[in-house]
Parts: sequence; C-alpha cells; structure tokens
Amino acid sequence: MFSFDHFIDTVQTAKKTAVNHFIKHEAIARSMNEFVDAQTAYTKAAMKAGTDAATKISQELIEANSECISRTKKAVDEIAKSDLVTPFFDLVGKDPLWAFAPAAKKAKSAA
Repeated sequence: MFSFDHFIDTVQTAKKTAVNHFIKHEAIARSMNEFVDAQTAYTKAAMKAGTDAATKISQELIEANSECISRTKKAVDEIAKSDLVTPFFDLVGKDPLWAFAPAAKKAKSAA
C-alpha cells in the first residue's frame, strides 16, 4: 500500500538539516529539532487517519455499488423473463436492432 512516510521523512530531514546548519545555538537548535519531530509525528498520524478513512469509504462504496448492480441485474432478468418485452419484439420483428441499421430497414420495407 502507498505510504506518505518516506516523503514526510524527506521533508522533515531537510528541515532538521537546515536547523543544524544555520542555528548555531545548541539549545535553540535542539528545541527547533524537537518541534520538527513533533510535526513529523503529527503529520504521519494525520496522513494515516486520512488514508484509513479514504480506504474505508471506498470499500463501502464498492459494496454499495455491488448491491445495486445485483438488484438491477435481478430486476432486468425478471423483466426479460416476463411478457413485457413480447409486444416490442412483435412490433419490430425478431431482431430488435433492425431499426438502427439502414440496410436492414430497406430490406424490411421492400419485403
């Protein structure tokens, strides 16, 4: 699974490197690096929570979509088995697509 940890660590390491390079006062540098560590922990936790929520939502959507598809398929199968489509086939002939093909339409009218 994709993880943002590597990117977060890269950015936070760059911040620590900048602090260590530019801040010469040891106590201030340590304090700033502790703040960067706190940012790292918070950012990783926030990204994990967001990723977990997105994963759960997508799983729920897939399940809901699967249920909808199976209900629709069942309804279509029931209609296909019923006599509701028989008048349509009697109207257009045994091939319902003849009306969409000009050559078939001409052949039908010539007969």
